[in-house]
Amino acid sequence: MEGTALPLPLPSDVDLEIQATPPIVGFSSSSEADHIKLARMDIGIWFAATTPLVVFYYQERPHVPSLLRFSLFAFMLASLVYLLGIFIHYKLPSVAIVMIRLGVAIAAEMMADLGANISEDGTVETFGNDDIALKAVDDEVVVVDLTHFGRIRVTGEDRIQFLQNQSTANFESLREGQGCDTVFVTPTARTIDIAHAWVMKNAITLVVSPLTGKSITEMLTKYIFFADKVEVQDITKQTCFFVLIGPKSNKVMEELGLGDLVGKPYGTHLHYSVHGMPITVGVGGVIFEEGFSLLLSPAAAGSVWKALVNLGVIPMGANAFERLRILQGTKLLMTVLKWDA
Repeated sequence: MEGTALPLPLPSDVDLEIQATPPIVGFSSSSEADHIKLARMDIGIWFAATTPLVVFYYQERPHVPSLLRFSLFAFMLASLVYLLGIFIHYKLPSVAIVMIRLGVAIAAEMMADLGANISEDGTVETFGNDDIALKAVDDEVVVVDLTHFGRIRVTGEDRIQFLQNQSTANFESLREGQGCDTVFVTPTARTIDIAHAWVMKNAITLVVSPLTGKSITEMLTKYIFFADKVEVQDITKQTCFFVLIGPKSNKVMEELGLGDLVGKPYGTHLHYSVHGMPITVGVGGVIFEEGFSLLLSPAAAGSVWKALVNLGVIPMGANAFERLRILQGTKLLMTVLKWDA
């Protein structure tokens, strides 16, 4: 088992999928990341030397009915029996089985160890260092967990033309790996939200304000015509989102081996992997054109956060980020406008 890196046991949505991707140590280049598949609860199968290693990820959520939770564990047990049958049938060597308990919030225990106050919905509100973090934005570097912001994935052959018609950005002028800001409006031309878009090989990913993901997803879905080859999915609960802000953010990126993005235009993004888990890193920090944004699988969130903190990056909570947003003069539109579509 020596030399084999396992993904860290971090939270994920209650879903099941078999994953057979060997873990990769550290950051490495990757083709387009599929944050959806690797963000769900899954059975991971790796082979360490000659010993198959079966890793069961599971999540305990306080609001999940006990009967549903029992059914989930029963299904996991049945899957285990099935896998053991395969190993025995093909006379494979002994099987190492690991069951990893996943928490309710993204890296909740780790955040709590760092002194974070976490709300009931999982938002990391503060680390008790709001004033220090705000000062660090000017002369150091901070990392903010903005997983409570909405994220939407638009796929299908007609996705470019569809978003060209539904928002203000000129998506037809963008190429893979580029990004931009775009505005969604109601039929009466009132602004709903300002979204940040990443144009990927097979999808366009949108980052929107907190609480708007579901509403915008429903609006976009409503305007998909029968012949349109477009699919819209709210992936907020299946992904994590961090932002890196401050004058020393470039140095941190280089120390992480992600220096390819330093100096690139706003919205430029590249795909990497951490322990085999996908992560997309883009230029821009939501309310800043400088800095970087990280869209990642929950399974990679903990290792990335720890790597940043170990490099001296100061953690910032959502409360301080809200103060920063106000100081920057950036409106959080859904807090001041009502949906009238």
